[in-house]
Amino acid sequence: METIPEKLFDGCPKLKNILLQDTVKHIGHRAFANTPIDSINFPEGILSIGSYAFTRTALTSIQFPDTITSVGNDAFSSVPLETATLGSSLSSVGQRAFAWTQLRELVVASYANRSWA
Repeated sequence: METIPEKLFDGCPKLKNILLQDTVKHIGHRAFANTPIDSINFPEGILSIGSYAFTRTALTSIQFPDTITSVGNDAFSSVPLETATLGSSLSSVGQRAFAWTQLRELVVASYANRSWA
């Protein structure tokens, strides 16, 4: 599967951990929103995360590989996120992508081009 479709797991009350295969390139709008997910790996090769994809989950830490180029609006909003590492290819970050989180540590790679709303 190359794309996790929009709203595929939105609201699944028992979904806790996600292990994405290397073939996944895109995570759709609200794909995992409103779930108790507290762990996810983003594989090398993933390119984009859609709007609201992880809003209202239980993630406390994320690490993007260098292949991710865009993160949609509110992708991680209202999440108890404490640490985030953003990859070097990230060039577009949507509005409120990390709003209403608990971020304490943010590692941002050097960027040649960026368009952060």
